[in-house]
Amino acid sequence: MRRRSAISATLIPLTAATIALPACGDRKPSPKVEPPTLPPFSPASLHAQLDRLLSAYAAKSPKTPHYLLPGLTQTQILEQTAWFPKPLPKEVATLYEWKNGFSAPKGTDVLPFMFRDYTFLPLKDVEREYRSMNDTYGKNPNDTELLASSFPFAALGGGWLVVAAVKQGLAPSLERPVISVFQGVSVFFYSVEKMAETCTAWLSHPKHDGFSIPPKHELEVWNKVNPGIFP
Repeated sequence: MRRRSAISATLIPLTAATIALPACGDRKPSPKVEPPTLPPFSPASLHAQLDRLLSAYAAKSPKTPHYLLPGLTQTQILEQTAWFPKPLPKEVATLYEWKNGFSAPKGTDVLPFMFRDYTFLPLKDVEREYRSMNDTYGKNPNDTELLASSFPFAALGGGWLVVAAVKQGLAPSLERPVISVFQGVSVFFYSVEKMAETCTAWLSHPKHDGFSIPPKHELEVWNKVNPGIFP
């Protein structure tokens, strides 16, 4: 997964990895290793893992937690996502019950709250990012249907992390994987909870210097938490 060069070099909390991404419009095949059967989704379990991730961020950048917006009620979430054409995935609703994204004034000297190199979006910004994603990557006939039904919860520089509200064919055995839309459309994590677990492990890794982690160690963690995610 190639990092976004200039922005990544100054902002990302993880690494300037150089794992090759598929070309724009390409699809990456499903993981070679059959994913394990994940336990049923649990809002409490996801919130606990997100709290661990927040603690890992606070250890590296004490200011970061102060710029996470308070979580929303289910009613507020449904009102603010009424534009989305499909029923909102429960994983997304649970994420925004926890916190309502990261928002810091421009120029603030703080490490953004990111899932790898994608910043956690406030819900008010999601519709704009959804339109942008579908006006670009959504024009590819292979991805139109999937992206029209996918909710972007994190973004950076023309790339997005999404959860599909429909059954996806990238990794059919995974019920609700986290999908990256950047130089192609591919599965990044087994689930939202596995994403949070992976990011926590990256930030907590002894080789993480408070700014980045060497690509070799990043990939080791990635595959340990999401075995075979990259064929």
